[in-house]
Amino acid sequence: MGTLYYHKPMNSAAERTKTLLAAPGRQFLLVFILLSFAVFLVWPSLRQHIVFQRQKVESKAKLVMLNMMMPASYEGLMQFVQSDRKSGSGALTPYADYYARVVEYIPQRADGYAMLGFCYYYEGQGAKAAVLYQKAIQLNPDFFWAFYNLGVIYFNQGEYAKANMLFKKALSLKPEATFKFIFSSKIYQDILRMTALSPGIIERNFKAGYANCYKLLQLSERYAGHSGVPDSHPKINLEIF
Repeated sequence: MGTLYYHKPMNSAAERTKTLLAAPGRQFLLVFILLSFAVFLVWPSLRQHIVFQRQKVESKAKLVMLNMMMPASYEGLMQFVQSDRKSGSGALTPYADYYARVVEYIPQRADGYAMLGFCYYYEGQGAKAAVLYQKAIQLNPDFFWAFYNLGVIYFNQGEYAKANMLFKKALSLKPEATFKFIFSSKIYQDILRMTALSPGIIERNFKAGYANCYKLLQLSERYAGHSGVPDSHPKINLEIF
């Protein structure tokens, strides 16, 4: 009779797993693998959260900086508006510096671009002012004064066809949209508050601006047609609001 050999049955899967986990080194490796996998799964949302928190902190820091840089007074701005507005006088330089920082830190502010355009125009930088008003229009296509002022810039430069299109657009806008924008704007409200101007000035200036816009529309149509274009005409002023 042949010799009989006893074969020990192979370990079950459970036993093999138990054996694998028995060694401390292997336990550590398994924990490391599981943690790595968990991090891999949550990393996209974790990274998004980290980026969001960083942006939030940066935004707060920028607002603090802007508050520190805000002009102590807007009397100089208002005095310039009420004066003969000599370009290049330097009276608007502190305000231009502030609004330049506003659009750098918060580039979605149409009011910031509009105010910077106003300052640049009277600092003798008409081309830059036009670009800034175009940006303000892109950000807020319902703001009467952005269209009006850009139209005035082109009108003063003799580009009557461009001015005409802008005046037409300005006159087509709803006044309520402009009022709402101005009264919700911290930039414009700071000017009103710190110069003690009555809020009623917004509506009064709008009525005057609307009437003037209609006159400029008619003039630009006439001049664009090359009939009766004067050699020179009085410069039309830009308006804040």
